[in-house]
Amino acid sequence: MQTTILFTLLFLSAALNAADLPKVLLYGNVIHGEVEHVLQPENRNQQDQMVTDVMISVHNEDGEVILEYSNRPTGFYSIILDGGQNYTVTFSKDGFIQKKLEVRTDNFMPLEKRKSFKMATDITLFKRPEKGNFSPFERQPVARCTYDEERERLEWDMNYARTAFNQFVEAARRFGQQTALND
Repeated sequence: MQTTILFTLLFLSAALNAADLPKVLLYGNVIHGEVEHVLQPENRNQQDQMVTDVMISVHNEDGEVILEYSNRPTGFYSIILDGGQNYTVTFSKDGFIQKKLEVRTDNFMPLEKRKSFKMATDITLFKRPEKGNFSPFERQPVARCTYDEERERLEWDMNYARTAFNQFVEAARRFGQQTALND
């Protein structure tokens, strides 16, 4: 009986503590990109074209899908995440290279002055070329966001993102070389 009461009290304490954790609003637009423009950005159209009907899936640490929906017809998306957990957010659409983000909120502390964090994050989905293997980039997150306790804010790991982007550029170069050889 005492074990049951102790477990119940611990569970209620954890639930109340989690309720005090800040939420994360992740939002932005999904933008159309071309792999060729990674190598020659000067050929990129100046006006961003939005990608619609993008399936956005939010997975918890166990890999379970906890939210799934399509972005708006304007290309806009928004997701509210609970603090105290880690998430993988996947953006996918047929004909495009899938993209994943990792958002870590497991080290959030209850903050009286901060009830939420807003993270504006535009996502560029690249049209899948007919040739070239980009599947390694679809399996790994291209960006990681973590909570900085000292600064009391969420921050993107720019070194991680730069490394992921450089790997994507290398794959794009290989794709460009393959395309040039086939011409």
